[in-house]
Amino acid sequence: MKHSIPHLSRLIARITAPRRSYPLFDAAVLAYVSVVLLVQVLLQISPAVTFMASVGLIDIQTWLGLLGAALIVVDLFTTKRIWQGPYCLLLYGILLLAAIASVRTVDYGVKHNLFKLCWAAIQFALVYSCVYRAEPDKLKKYGSILYGVLLVIWLIACCVSLYQFARLIGYDYVVNPMAQDASANRQGFYDNRLFGIFYTLNHAAYGSLLLFLLGIMLAKSSKRLFVKAGVAVSNFILLLHIVASQSRSAMVALCFCLFSAVFLAVRSKLYLRSSLRLPLSALSAVTTLVATVLLLTVIEYGLTYVPTLTADLFGLPEVAYDADLFNRQMDGGVSNGRLFIWADYISLIDEFGPVGISPGNYMPYILENHPELYIVDFIRQTWPERHASGIIYHMHSGYLMVLVSTGWLGASLLLMFALLCVSRLFGKLKDGHKTSLELMTLFLPVAAVAVSAVFDEGIFFQNNPQTTVFWLALGALMTVCAPQPSESSQG
Repeated sequence: MKHSIPHLSRLIARITAPRRSYPLFDAAVLAYVSVVLLVQVLLQISPAVTFMASVGLIDIQTWLGLLGAALIVVDLFTTKRIWQGPYCLLLYGILLLAAIASVRTVDYGVKHNLFKLCWAAIQFALVYSCVYRAEPDKLKKYGSILYGVLLVIWLIACCVSLYQFARLIGYDYVVNPMAQDASANRQGFYDNRLFGIFYTLNHAAYGSLLLFLLGIMLAKSSKRLFVKAGVAVSNFILLLHIVASQSRSAMVALCFCLFSAVFLAVRSKLYLRSSLRLPLSALSAVTTLVATVLLLTVIEYGLTYVPTLTADLFGLPEVAYDADLFNRQMDGGVSNGRLFIWADYISLIDEFGPVGISPGNYMPYILENHPELYIVDFIRQTWPERHASGIIYHMHSGYLMVLVSTGWLGASLLLMFALLCVSRLFGKLKDGHKTSLELMTLFLPVAAVAVSAVFDEGIFFQNNPQTTVFWLALGALMTVCAPQPSESSQG
């Protein structure tokens, strides 16, 4: 037994050892990830989804998934960069457990699990390893161009959505008749929230949040006045969209990110005695947090006057001022039902066992075996057409998704992965006084998605823009935070 361990270690080292570089293949992977992100963004915009469904392009994600799987296979025999992501074996362990759970629940279906497993593999293997596929300068240029293209598309959708708010336009229609849940989607300003022309309200708010945070870092790094002015205008529009959407998870993530950014920035600039450095950094961060909450409150208050002022300015039919324009009726209490949802899923923990009930079959499994639960009954009573199509309340937590899909073994691997990443980040922050602009630029989107995933779907077994940005940024962040040879050899 003791002789088998060195043999196993050598075998793993041989499998994962990188071969010579293949620049064209690496460029193809970066191009592929760019196309994936562009398609994911378009699929967040309702008119684009409806158009793609009408011309038979709605299955483009399936074709992109198959192409991604092929790229993974090629990578295994060429660059082997899929093994370079820090702690990636833990991610592949989660993927393996999800595959085992899919076999365990195969009686409930195959298609959804194949789709989710394929995209999880793409996120873990290809997207997470993108940082190793080009030189840093080329990656920065690549990121800047991608940011610019996506920002233009997103701002157009935000402006149309804000116009709908200003005119109090609200309606519903079936955005994607090909979806499993083919019920009508709320659009425009509906139920005291701005859905706009986006397919999913919270995901749209997260998209605006990520572009907002990246815009701040772009303005800070650029010396060109027109860039700073452009960022100021675009960030104002993005912030209006976030507030009008009333996505509290996006606003909580925004507050956390600004709090963290100011804390790290002030800490970097202060060279005082250590007894004063941290308290002053914390005081600055708390002040920023209070200011951010006040700013969001003021913006919300100001937005309540917009429909009335719009009608007066453009000679439209009179619109009475409504102080309760954003007053949402939430039957599920302050958590909007999340506490009930989480409690229901956690109550089934014994049934999840060590490997879970798979990312694609947990809904039909619970629907059949636990019709008495809130997550089933609420959908049945509120949206009977969704219940009839096999939909129940999703778990509203990316981390709970891992527990449900891969059991306590998968949750343990996730915890280990998170602790190792946080440890590497803290190690980097502890080593020097300065927090680099590069580190901050990568940290903010990672933090934003990680916080929002507490309250909604994200990070694991999801195919959306914020998940792709998370794995792109996390892979680069872990590389920036890697101990330098000179640091590790000291002693």
